Formats: sequence, structure tokens, C-alpha cells
Amino acid sequence: MAAVERSTIPVEKIRGPVQLVSGGDDQMWPSAELADIAFHRLQAHKHPYPFYHLKFAKAGHQILIPHGPRTVLVSAMAVQGF
Repeated sequence: MAAVERSTIPVEKIRGPVQLVSGGDDQMWPSAELADIAFHRLQAHKHPYPFYHLKFAKAGHQILIPHGPRTVLVSAMAVQGF
């Protein structure tokens, strides 16, 4: 729990609406649980702006926008000696 406290983002200081989006099947980190922590901080501090948590139980780490771009930018840099 101490590690969570040290790495917590003070979301209650955000001066505007907050929308959290997470996937319940995120294999990179526990995004749904971490978003819940942020959501509860907003509640506890009576955040004056609207805030939401959109949690998608079957979604993984990458949540794509429907009909959004699917291109990937790949750039290579020459490194001397390799």
C-alpha cells in the first residue's frame, strides 16, 4: 500500500472534468483498480467538476476508439556502431 501512496497522482487537483477509461482484462497493469483509486480520490475530495469511470470488463490494455485511425508510426534511427 505504501508504494501506491508514493505513486498516486493527485487527481483531485485537476481543474476540470475527468473521464477515466480502463479495461478489466489489462495484462500490463491493474488499470481498472488504479482508475477506481483515482475515482475514489475525486469523490473523497468532492471534486467540483463532473467525473466518470468507464470500465470495460473484457477490454485489455489498449482501448481503441471505434472507426479511429489504425496506423502505426514506425521510425528508425541509425546508431553508430550497431
